[in-house]
Amino acid sequence: VQPGLRGQGIGTEILALLLAEKRDRRIVLDIEADDLTADNRAERQMRKQFYLKRGFEDTGVRYEFFHVRYELLSANGPVLQEDFHALIHDYWGAAAARMVRYFNVDETM
Repeated sequence: VQPGLRGQGIGTEILALLLAEKRDRRIVLDIEADDLTADNRAERQMRKQFYLKRGFEDTGVRYEFFHVRYELLSANGPVLQEDFHALIHDYWGAAAARMVRYFNVDETM
């Protein structure tokens, strides 16, 4: 949702429609991982809370891809690291899958 339109319930409606339409499918999304040094840390935290309040769960999977760290969220069922890695492999290919580096939630950034 474009910044000027945020806070009007549009994103909430979009997610509700998506979750209703795909209730029989797992939905996976990634967000920038929380980072104590990030200029947009508050935005990252608010983004995560937005998704968590709307039916997504933190999978505990954290990964780095092209020097950007992500957290993986899911709805309509859990997603394991192995599931996600297979998705990356199938969608982007073996070379991209080899470039993904997983890290622990506690790992310092």
